[in-house]
Amino acid sequence: MEKYLFAICFLSQLNLYGAELGRVSISGQGCDEPKKKVSILKESNEPQKVEMPLHFKLDKINASRFERKVCNISLPIKLNKNEKIQISEFSQNMKLTHTSNTTVKAELAYYLVGVKKPKSFELSLESNNQKSEIETLWKQGSVILESACGKDVILRTQVSAFAQGEGQASADSGEILFSIQTISCK
Repeated sequence: MEKYLFAICFLSQLNLYGAELGRVSISGQGCDEPKKKVSILKESNEPQKVEMPLHFKLDKINASRFERKVCNISLPIKLNKNEKIQISEFSQNMKLTHTSNTTVKAELAYYLVGVKKPKSFELSLESNNQKSEIETLWKQGSVILESACGKDVILRTQVSAFAQGEGQASADSGEILFSIQTISCK
């Protein structure tokens, strides 16, 4: 079974009323090379809607007993002295499929690095032994991550999936959407 690891960095200098999104890095065995850059979908009013391109894929075939894939994304955010950010409304589509005698589980985690106590949030989806297909939109609406005043941070996101059993299984996801708002602080 061929395993590979790659890291991708691309520049996406986007401004959010003073906050600046930096160079995105993507790494892991479950990541496909993104076809587009990070983009701001809604620019008129805050909060800004941001789209991080990602295609995560896990395919377990009958021959293997288990398969695990992970994809990590890092997005540095530079802030001015009297600003902090709030991140909310995370969402991502995830599709899980499997045959009988096989299970598949996917997880999405995101957190801020660069704060005294990094706050994290995890979502999980699991499909059991009966032959099935689940497609869902992971969604978290309230403000879940907030930086300290004037401190640069890194938004880290990890998508992972694990499949085990005698049959076939797959996990497939799309881009990550979230809202980011810059707030004045002292």
